[in-house]
Amino acid sequence: AHLQSGLLNARTLPLSALVGKTLYGGAYVYVSQAGSGAKLGLDIWDLNANKVIASSPTISTTTPDWQRLDLSVQIPSGGNLQLRINSSGTLTAMVDDPSIQVP
Repeated sequence: AHLQSGLLNARTLPLSALVGKTLYGGAYVYVSQAGSGAKLGLDIWDLNANKVIASSPTISTTTPDWQRLDLSVQIPSGGNLQLRINSSGTLTAMVDDPSIQVP
């Protein structure tokens, strides 16, 4: 997919029954082209607090192969979260298998 700056995907995760547990999230990414200012990463957005509460490392260059991005966070009060795939700058990338787990 060709990504423009901003949010690619946001899926609401209603996790109020799991407050206090650790959420693990991740996705595989492949960046075939990266221009100036290119960044691709994952965030966990807290809908109640209206802010990012966890971020993965970001990728700002092309990748030779698929690379896994991971993040984790303790589920806050309310448990209304989104896993977001964010980009900035100009890049061409594919994202596969975005997932979350709460063991």
